[in-house]
Amino acid sequence: MRFLDVEVERAVEEGRVKQVLVADGEGFVLENVGNQFDPESLAAAFSPSHGLAQRLQETLGCGLVGELAVRLEPERLRIVVRYLLHDNERFMIVVVLSTERGWRLLTNHIIRKIME
Repeated sequence: MRFLDVEVERAVEEGRVKQVLVADGEGFVLENVGNQFDPESLAAAFSPSHGLAQRLQETLGCGLVGELAVRLEPERLRIVVRYLLHDNERFMIVVVLSTERGWRLLTNHIIRKIME
């Protein structure tokens, strides 16, 4: 199944976002467009099972993390991670973009593709 369609590819080509990836619950990269960071390293850092989200849940004793946003300085980049559960499978969407750009429309578009 393909999650990242022409709209996502166009967003990367036009520079609206730098990189978009979809990974499974273990952090295995299913699809990637763009090359700001190594896809495997990016997925590992935010993996729902082994990355920052898991450490937050363990440290804070909170429920599942739905979204994380990390701002990188001085690069002026933001990494946004959305987590979702569909048909008992966990997915992670990672978007790397400029701090001046929004991400919600793009991540919602990808979520709709996963839910199809």
